[in-house]
Amino acid sequence: MESLPTSGQCLAYCRSFWLRRRHANRQHDSSVVNATSLQRWNHQEHLSFVVIETGNATVAQDALVEIIGALRRDGLAVLWALRPPNLQDSTLTTIDIIRILLYQALQVNTSAAGFEFPITVAQLREASSHDDWLALFKRALQGCPTIYVVFDPELLNHVTNCDQTTAAKFLTDFAAALGPGRVKVIVSSRTFRVEEAEQSMGADSVVAIRLPQQPVDRLDGLKRRRARKAAKRNRR
Repeated sequence: MESLPTSGQCLAYCRSFWLRRRHANRQHDSSVVNATSLQRWNHQEHLSFVVIETGNATVAQDALVEIIGALRRDGLAVLWALRPPNLQDSTLTTIDIIRILLYQALQVNTSAAGFEFPITVAQLREASSHDDWLALFKRALQGCPTIYVVFDPELLNHVTNCDQTTAAKFLTDFAAALGPGRVKVIVSSRTFRVEEAEQSMGADSVVAIRLPQQPVDRLDGLKRRRARKAAKRNRR
């Protein structure tokens, strides 16, 4: 467990960049999700994937950080697998991602320790395969009616060696094993395209959020430059 980055460390790292960009651009309100979106997601019983559609890494990263914040503010259970500092130097695997989520789940779902057959330290030590850890993760979610799981595209690319087919299989197997509606996976189209999600889980199981291809600060910069040019033309 000591070899794994903590969820708090990863969120703080990613959030620091998000805050820096927001302060530089003087933004205050989230433009990705709102209370209505969260309520709609909660009531969609067969929803498995929320896909952030953008080809820009910065836009995708900021959107995921915003969504985690919105879910937590609304009191909804959320787990995340975000990139840690020095990601390129790490040897993390897909199994490590499940381990990271499992340890979070045990912290979020404290009632799991009170079940008749709780997860033991011995079981954590003996688990070795992908299926072993996924089975423990499912047990850690006992009693949770709905839980959101956010996956960072940069982290998924790293653990799959930028193989989108492997990343897509990991995500679909993860969602299928846990069941639709109960676990809602939030990902970026940079790792998992909407078409792939719909083919694997069905169109009714997928919600797409389409975002700009450029960060907001760059978009605002373009708008300002265009406004200055327009003002110059008007003065002539």
